[in-house]
Amino acid sequence: MNRNISMAVALTAQGVTFDDGKCPMCGIRDESADHLLAECVVAKNIRWRVCVWTKTPLPDSSNSVKTMLKHALNNNKPAKEKQVVYTVFAITTWKLWTRRMIRCSMRSFT
Repeated sequence: MNRNISMAVALTAQGVTFDDGKCPMCGIRDESADHLLAECVVAKNIRWRVCVWTKTPLPDSSNSVKTMLKHALNNNKPAKEKQVVYTVFAITTWKLWTRRMIRCSMRSFT
């Protein structure tokens, strides 16, 4: 996934400059796809709430989008419930991405 998303870390390596290149959600770490969608404290908080809501065990470690989505499928639920949980995780990931795009566009106008 990281190779397909133009995040601040990848763009900086290609010579594109940013004010700070930090995650637009938490402002703490450099922005990368895995940070924004899996490692960021904001994303972790949202994912924790999704796990509670879907009654899915919290992952031991989820430091990439790939492992996070695998976790959504690897639980002891029936097949249809697994698919629902996976879909909720995927939509949550998409919403985090769209929120990032909104924040980045707002940041460019200020």
